[in-house]
Amino acid sequence: KYMAWDSWPNDAGSPRNAILGGPPRIGKTRALAARALQWVGPDEEENKIEWITAAKFADLVSALGNNEERDDARRHLRRLAEANYLFFDDLGSVHFTDARVSHFMALIDARYQKGNETHFTTNFNLQQIREMLSGRGAAADVMLADRILGRIIGTEAEPRAEVFHFKRHKRAA
Repeated sequence: KYMAWDSWPNDAGSPRNAILGGPPRIGKTRALAARALQWVGPDEEENKIEWITAAKFADLVSALGNNEERDDARRHLRRLAEANYLFFDDLGSVHFTDARVSHFMALIDARYQKGNETHFTTNFNLQQIREMLSGRGAAADVMLADRILGRIIGTEAEPRAEVFHFKRHKRAA
């Protein structure tokens, strides 16, 4: 089953996030890139777009601890927070340390406050993402993970995301 981009924005005109999940090598990143290209246009101020992989995000957080790279990393993180559309590829592909979770939460919180769209790809389901974000499993960590996911996907009554599960097509013999 493949997915279609037919639900943005919702009827109320508010932004939507999207999570594209499924096994590797079935087209999630390609679909995400196709969505990103829909927003590329002549007016860069109107449609500020940022693309980042989980590995690059981890590198940015690590760079915050390096005096020579800190300012550039902060500027990049600020651009990610302020972009109208953020495309985050391969969530869960790198280990989320406490520092990475903290900066990811700050990023998602800033985007949530501004009402900006964030689209993700991941090989994991929502429960696995929750476990990844909750670190050691302490009650405070689980609450933080739930808060992050709530900002991304919302609730049944007030959804913030569409979740698409990609599946491999079986080839005819």
